[in-house]
Amino acid sequence: MAIPLIVYSLVLTVAFSLGYVTPVLAKGLLKEDERWRELEVSRSGLPFITDKEASLLGRDQEVDLETCLRFALERQGEIRAAEQGIDAAFWKAQEAHRQGVPAVKYQYRLAPVPRNVDEPLNSFFDGDITVFNSVKLEVGAPFYTFGLLSLAQSLGNLGITEAVERKQDKMSEVAVKVYQLYYGLLLANEINALMTRAIEALEENIAKAEKEEYVDQVQVLKFKTITFELYRQLDESTRKQELAKRTLRIQMGYSQNSTIEFKIGPLEPINETVTDFEVYVASAQSQSSKRQLLDLGIAAKKKLYQIEKRRLAPALAWGSFFEFGNAPGTTGEEDSTSFNRPFNYKKAGVGLQLEGTFDWMSARAKIHQAEAEYYKTLLQKDLALDGIELELRDAYLDAKQKRALMERSQEAQHISRQIVFLTKSNLDIGIGDRKDYTDALQSYLLFQGRYYEAVYNYNIGLIKLKQLSGILDEEIHNLLTKGKSMPGTQAADKR
Repeated sequence: MAIPLIVYSLVLTVAFSLGYVTPVLAKGLLKEDERWRELEVSRSGLPFITDKEASLLGRDQEVDLETCLRFALERQGEIRAAEQGIDAAFWKAQEAHRQGVPAVKYQYRLAPVPRNVDEPLNSFFDGDITVFNSVKLEVGAPFYTFGLLSLAQSLGNLGITEAVERKQDKMSEVAVKVYQLYYGLLLANEINALMTRAIEALEENIAKAEKEEYVDQVQVLKFKTITFELYRQLDESTRKQELAKRTLRIQMGYSQNSTIEFKIGPLEPINETVTDFEVYVASAQSQSSKRQLLDLGIAAKKKLYQIEKRRLAPALAWGSFFEFGNAPGTTGEEDSTSFNRPFNYKKAGVGLQLEGTFDWMSARAKIHQAEAEYYKTLLQKDLALDGIELELRDAYLDAKQKRALMERSQEAQHISRQIVFLTKSNLDIGIGDRKDYTDALQSYLLFQGRYYEAVYNYNIGLIKLKQLSGILDEEIHNLLTKGKSMPGTQAADKR
């Protein structure tokens, strides 16, 4: 009766290991790959930019703000690192998906053994030995864990969601950087053009003043001093503009020395107004990545607390094994019916196992520690939410203030332009003072530069407000999944 039982156990063990385990693992990997693809689509919606598409930008092609954003959001190094974080969280979660899925353990041993089992010591040292071969195969899987594995699976899924939110938070940070750099290029271009026109006007006036019958040397020297200062500022602005271009190329995932250039148009304010504060608060509560990360942290601590309580429960598992040993040519009275024959044997078994550890002092301490960590995180969340709302309110007030400052700067710019026109007209007809024209020109340059600076500050302030409220996250999602243009890119792309 022993041989049929052994054969049955061997067949059962091999069937589970080869006929069930391998297909299950293969199907599991395929399902995980499918889930990963679904997760990838949900995260971006569009495939990564191909190398062929990316190489097209290396031939002195000019790109607009929207292209910069799209390339940065798909190729930037920190975002790609966040992608790997999602990958790591995904495979970490797979460790908990093991209920009912068997694990296979195998062992093979090879050793010299005495041929005569009645006198093993003498036989071994006399060189009367044979070769012992042993093969052992075990298959087992958890069957019921009283909810512990399901809690671990939920915790793993929370880890995936948290990694996705961290990537989304990093994408909004990168988008803000791209906006800052691109609008910085537009600002530098406007300032450079402004200073170039001013230098030309001053040099023209210097030439005219030097041709007059009575040359006001003091006034001419003042003109030249202002011209030298404008040249210095123009060189400094050009240097910063080149540095911004190199940094923007890096943000796009390219070398700073690549030949990619950027479409430079007029710097104009984003065609959006700051709405009521409650709108941004509501958006932050539903879409902000920082808010979502807080909620996920609370949920993870709660799961850890529940897991510690479930560790007191036992785990039920099933398993089977088969072990075969053979040492040809052995002599002596080796009981052929014994289950414990030393060299020639066949062993097999199938059964259930109930296992657990009841260490009350250790478990009680860990449970209370996890409980304290959970309630500590709850309190920290309340403080963090207050801080997020204060930061959001500060960004809201800052954006409104910058909007008002931009409008006042625009009005001051118009007035200063009228003053320049009037003083220049008076100077041309001979009733004006060259000093008044110089002062008016300096004032115009000052207010024109302040207006461009105010436009830049308002645009970036509005983008940061949208970042804190979660609106920017939604716009990024729409760009990557639906190809919908992000607000602010159209005005920046005008030639």
